[in-house]
Amino acid sequence: AKEFNVGTVVLSDQQAAKKAKDALSGISKVYSDKEAIFESIEAADLIVAAMVGFAGLEPVLAAIKVNKIIALANKETLVAGGSVVKKVLSESSAKLIPLDSEHSAVYNCLEARADSVNKIYLTASGGPFLNKPELDFDTITPEQAVKHPRWNMGAKISIDSATMMNKGLEVIEAAVLFDVEPEKIKVLVHPEHVIHAIVEYDDANSLAVMYQPDMRVPIANALMSVSEPSNFVSGANFLDFSKPSSLSFYPPDFKRFPALSLCYEAIKTSQTAVLNAANEIAVSRFMSCDITFKQIPILVEKVLSIDSAKEPQEINDLIQLDSWARAKASSITI
Repeated sequence: AKEFNVGTVVLSDQQAAKKAKDALSGISKVYSDKEAIFESIEAADLIVAAMVGFAGLEPVLAAIKVNKIIALANKETLVAGGSVVKKVLSESSAKLIPLDSEHSAVYNCLEARADSVNKIYLTASGGPFLNKPELDFDTITPEQAVKHPRWNMGAKISIDSATMMNKGLEVIEAAVLFDVEPEKIKVLVHPEHVIHAIVEYDDANSLAVMYQPDMRVPIANALMSVSEPSNFVSGANFLDFSKPSSLSFYPPDFKRFPALSLCYEAIKTSQTAVLNAANEIAVSRFMSCDITFKQIPILVEKVLSIDSAKEPQEINDLIQLDSWARAKASSITI
């Protein structure tokens, strides 16, 4: 905040906000409540929606309602609230620009050519346990699960990547974001993670986006939507095409990583909000060593198997369904 002379800082933690008020006196106004988040949205040119989990949904909806450009890093917004978000978007002039590296790559391909899409391929590094024997999955610790081979991320998304739930959530997000049937969205394991997505067209042409695994690239791409492109240099290292190298691709192993199958099934049954909530609790229980790594998708599947309400149509429906799924996931014994 000091470096960039930020006018408004909003923190959910009241103790942190108190410290920030003292540290930023004369520089920033500091707030610590939900209403302040909504008020801060009004003054912004572009919103980077990067809150983790279901908590990011309401601020994104608020930004849509006031016609903002939203750089979306919070995939749970579309996973849990896709139908509600699309409805609010249809009544707004707001614009969603994806910040996930894969969705940013798809977005760029579709900006270049949007017609006659045959398939969309989202690449996955495979996570830290791509080649680990499945028999050893019960002994995986939270410390091991957060060590991603390509990206330095927060604990929750790192564990989602290790189970490949994250890639399944990205399939759901892509289906909503690009209005594409889930059957057309495929996952490719690509350990080098240099190609971030491929869009294949009916005439057998394919477009792909390549860069070093570095989130500064899609972030710069989104920020350029409100500034001159010439103002932005991402700072990422360039690919050196003069050096001998190889790129490998494999189909995902749905048996080893059943979370991926659960995501495709949840789209069909309109249970993506339940899936999202159950997974957040499952990851939390794994982090607390209450369940094993292998039990994460088992717990999610158990919650999905319980008959729940119809697909939510508004935010209050979503909040109720989210609370219901979290309670079920918290109470189930494996």
